[in-house]
Amino acid sequence: MTRKQFFAVILILFLPVILTGCFKKSVPISQNQEGAYHYNNDYLGFSLDLPKEFEYFQTEKKQIGDTNELSIYVPTSDMGYAQEVPGYAKPILIQVIPKKDYKEQKEIMKVGENKENIFTIQFWSRPPKDWQEKWTDSMKNKILKSIKIN
Repeated sequence: MTRKQFFAVILILFLPVILTGCFKKSVPISQNQEGAYHYNNDYLGFSLDLPKEFEYFQTEKKQIGDTNELSIYVPTSDMGYAQEVPGYAKPILIQVIPKKDYKEQKEIMKVGENKENIFTIQFWSRPPKDWQEKWTDSMKNKILKSIKIN
């Protein structure tokens, strides 16, 4: 193997490693010192902080027409609670609605906008039994204050 071939092989082997360090990677979920979960969704264009009580939370994205919906689910043992996903309750629904389609609604709160979209949030109206003592207005307000539109 010649010296040129050797350096070409080395370059081919290490180029992917070098390039991956050059691009900023977005971590979708991280945890801060207080235990809150920072959820970042680059695709939909927002981030928010979820309280530490949301441990084991799950998300689901749906597209309905031009509107994107992100549901956030938390585990529940309340079998009497209406559950879209077995064993989980939905405390938060975020909608990303094109501006042309947005219509203000009383129970849905607008939390921001960018050039193309309006961002809304809707909280559960009644938490399940095992969340009634955990869920507080303070928790809700912290979530609202943490929302950032990219």
